Amino acid sequence: MNILIQCGDHLENQNRIMTLASTLRDFGCKPVVLLYSNKKGRYFENAGIETIALEDHLPKIPVAAGTKIESSLEDGITYDDVLQPEQRRRPRVGWPGQRARSINDIHKHHSALTSIIETCKPDHIVVWNGFTGYVANILRLIAQARNIPSAFLERGLLKNSLFIDRDGVNGASSLNGLTPDLVDALSISEQERNKVIELFNIPALQPQQEENTQNILFPLQVQLDTNIIMYSSYRTMRETFFDIYDALDSKTSQFLVRPHPEELPETLPNIPNHDNVRVTKSETLDHWLDWSTLVVTINSTVGLEALIKGKKVISLGNSIYSSAGLTSGLTTDLGLSAPDLRERLIKYLVYLTRSNLLIPDDDNNPAVVSKQINITAKQIAAPERPCNKPIATERAIIEIAAPLNTTLDLTYRRNKVKLDHAWILSIAKQHFSAKTYSIVPYCPNSKHATTTTTLKVVSEERSTKADPRYNRTIDIYGNLVR
Repeated sequence: MNILIQCGDHLENQNRIMTLASTLRDFGCKPVVLLYSNKKGRYFENAGIETIALEDHLPKIPVAAGTKIESSLEDGITYDDVLQPEQRRRPRVGWPGQRARSINDIHKHHSALTSIIETCKPDHIVVWNGFTGYVANILRLIAQARNIPSAFLERGLLKNSLFIDRDGVNGASSLNGLTPDLVDALSISEQERNKVIELFNIPALQPQQEENTQNILFPLQVQLDTNIIMYSSYRTMRETFFDIYDALDSKTSQFLVRPHPEELPETLPNIPNHDNVRVTKSETLDHWLDWSTLVVTINSTVGLEALIKGKKVISLGNSIYSSAGLTSGLTTDLGLSAPDLRERLIKYLVYLTRSNLLIPDDDNNPAVVSKQINITAKQIAAPERPCNKPIATERAIIEIAAPLNTTLDLTYRRNKVKLDHAWILSIAKQHFSAKTYSIVPYCPNSKHATTTTTLKVVSEERSTKADPRYNRTIDIYGNLVR
């Protein structure tokens, strides 16, 4: 079975996608990871997983003259079908003055993805979110129009974890239909119970204490994120705050509004300056979760984090947890005791890890993939991969052959991070276990290369070859260059 998986170029995305791709590989499937840049790919190919780059398939022929927004891209898909969800996130692309450019961009992406699908011939397409960007929108529409089975991905709650669902993500996922009765009726083993308690760091029940104040945390969400646009009745954080304040303000209420780190400065909401309202980016989210007695969110995963910490949560939109009987409303109370709520939360998290959450090296991954991608074949033994254990040595010499202006694409928010010594040291330790490390510029005539404990760090260009004079050659993300 050929499976095309959309993946961003950010290191975080690739780490999350690797768990899915390697699980599919071990099922005997052929995963092909769709990246944007042809510079990327070494991380997956080192693991025996094929990649394909969007930029290698972009057409050189512009869109035909006279093409309109109502024109057809292919049977069942118009340019407007692609533009409509995107302009809800980025209104600019729908402006009359931008229309010609948007039509051309849609044409380029559709042509490239059609070429990629003809090359890969996927039996299944796995899309990131389904509504974030032209690539995701077009892949979702192509899968629907051509009757290609599909699944959808989003960042999981745990580090490097990946959420996958056949119906969609966030409020569109199958979990949005999970009822309290279904959760309560779930039978779980003691081993599963202990596993999720450890995985999610669920604290033991604490004695209930009378609070003199009601500390209310309202973590803002990105207003043009699909979570708000598609799965919420609210359109701005300002109007949401007014409803929260009207419903919960009292003599003992203190409100803390925390801006989202990905919100653009020009779209930050104007929150009223009441005496009991504070807006701040100071401290960590964990600090304010600990401070709070109540967390109010539309549908952010912060709500789930708060539940795990034992906090009362009010949710105002559709999400992967809002229908499971874990949260209250502004005018309705869940009415569960703390022990009953904790028990329901544990069962919900067991269900999540059984059916939708891929976690690196987790035993449940084959069952999750089998359910969401409908693979019935028995899992085969994983092929043996070269073992690259760190080399033990007294001293490791690291020579940097990457350009001085090199930047790292780590996450959506950190995509232009300068390459520095701290990062070099962190990736070097994946390959050398040394008592001391020396980082020096690369010199073609260096005598260091004649020693037995040397590491060369090169750019991420896939055309770069390993230097046989060094014990190991790695790229700027720590991938071994062979």
